[in-house]
Order: sequence, then C-alpha cells, then structure tokens
Amino acid sequence: MIDLAAVCLMPLHGRIMGATGILAGAIWPASRYYWTWRAEMPTGMVAGPWVYFAFAGGLPAIEVPSAAPLLTTALIVGIIGTGAILNWDTPRAQPAK
Repeated sequence: MIDLAAVCLMPLHGRIMGATGILAGAIWPASRYYWTWRAEMPTGMVAGPWVYFAFAGGLPAIEVPSAAPLLTTALIVGIIGTGAILNWDTPRAQPAK
C-alpha cells in the first residue's frame, strides 16, 4: 500500500515520497494545501496496519533482520535526512563585506 501511495504521489503532486520530508512539511507547512496531503500521508501510514488488522483478523508475521550494519546504516541515513530537512531553510553565513 505504501508503494501504491508513493507511485500516486509522483503524477498527482510531482513529488517523490520521502517520509521525513512529508512529516516535516506537515509540522511546518508552507500553505494549507500542502499541510492537508502531508498530514494525510503519515496518518495513512499509521492507520494502514490497523485497517489491515480489522479486515484480516491479524497482522502478518514479519521477520526483521537485526544485523548491526543494517541498523547502523538506517540510523545514519535517518540522522542525515532529518538534519538536511531541518537545515533546508536556514540562512547561510554570508562573508563580511
């Protein structure tokens, strides 16, 4: 379902789905239009498993690998992505004239 949402986001809004950017846009919206769909996306990501549970009667068994390199890489990517989003509109230091 997340894949379908990501594919629909491309032609409908001209954007690639990145959960960090979408969540940041919901917290600090540029306009009401952008807030609406950015708030709906994380809501759907959270509500999706609950809807599946209601219709299927249970959640599928998921095996998550706990390899240290994979977890370390995910942590680094998450920190860098969050830092990039938070620093996006920060004014850059200007040289003294």
